[in-house]
Amino acid sequence: MTTWKPIHCAPHDRVILTDEGTARYVSAKEAGVAGASGWYLCYSCGDLPLPPASDNPDSCSVSPSVWIDLPKPGVPQRDISITPRPAELGGGWQLRLLEYGEEVGGGVFPAGPSQSEQDNAYNEALAEAEEWLDSLYGDHQNASA
Repeated sequence: MTTWKPIHCAPHDRVILTDEGTARYVSAKEAGVAGASGWYLCYSCGDLPLPPASDNPDSCSVSPSVWIDLPKPGVPQRDISITPRPAELGGGWQLRLLEYGEEVGGGVFPAGPSQSEQDNAYNEALAEAEEWLDSLYGDHQNASA
């Protein structure tokens, strides 16, 4: 689970979600106004609704106290990974349940050397993954992450 962090450790190179809204850090050089550096409300793409050098540069300026990363574009918010396990560890499959790229659950599905045992273990891992996705989305086949 992702947690809120103090603003003093927030990155200045990307858009983040703060307790005051979606924001990004703008340097004085980028702002074009001396002393205008700081956090500004912005769209998720990083564009500012009102440039800092406009008539009212403080209209989008904020003073957040905490922040959290926004999901990265193209990275599914929830996903599964089923990978083969080495034979020396019992073979079979490793299931990982992922939220925002971090493992939040999963399991090990050992299997014997035959193809049918491998297939059965894989199908068990897949069934558990589908159950997890269904618990989140209902019908995961029609859900968008």
